[in-house]
Amino acid sequence: NKELKRTAGNLRVAQTKIKVNEQEIGTLAVELNETQQDLNQKQNKLRQRIREIYKSSGINYLQLLFAANSMSDFLNRLAFFSRILGYDVALVEAVRSDAAVVKQKRNKLADRTNEIRDLAKEISEKKEEIVDQATQKTKLFESLQLKRKEYEAHVAELEKSSEDLEILINKKVGAMRAIKGSGIFAWPLTGRITSTFLYRRHPIWGGRDRHTG
Repeated sequence: NKELKRTAGNLRVAQTKIKVNEQEIGTLAVELNETQQDLNQKQNKLRQRIREIYKSSGINYLQLLFAANSMSDFLNRLAFFSRILGYDVALVEAVRSDAAVVKQKRNKLADRTNEIRDLAKEISEKKEEIVDQATQKTKLFESLQLKRKEYEAHVAELEKSSEDLEILINKKVGAMRAIKGSGIFAWPLTGRITSTFLYRRHPIWGGRDRHTG
């Protein structure tokens, strides 16, 4: 019974872990979908930007920069070009960062999936173990029931023999009443008294039982 309870407890723990992992996988799936959509949008923007740069590849930024009419025009153009280049660099870095996040979440999702697969295998093995233990317990109980019936039959047989002996002893005592004696019973042997006569608690089955001697 203790072994069966312990196995059932392990099974409940494994089932709880599976529920927790399933919830976490659901959350990761939503986050992964959102990150993937964001990544797709940034990749599309980057593609558009690359196409625009390719189409305008004939333009020399340095020529445009030094074609300024004044120092203020030069500084304005420099700031404008820096802003364009900074935007391109930031876009590339954002796509790269999002791709790393997506990869990390995919790996985490794969780990959780493998963990659930292992837990499912563990639960299957625990179920088989519980079934085997329950079967063994039933067989053992049935065997004990048969043995108890056999022992009870032996006890009944011994009690019947005891009754027959009691009748025989009473006959012998009746025949010996004419013999004179001291009136004091002598012990037939020496040793420890394991049980008294008449009603007592049965040493094997328990309950109230009559000891006939």
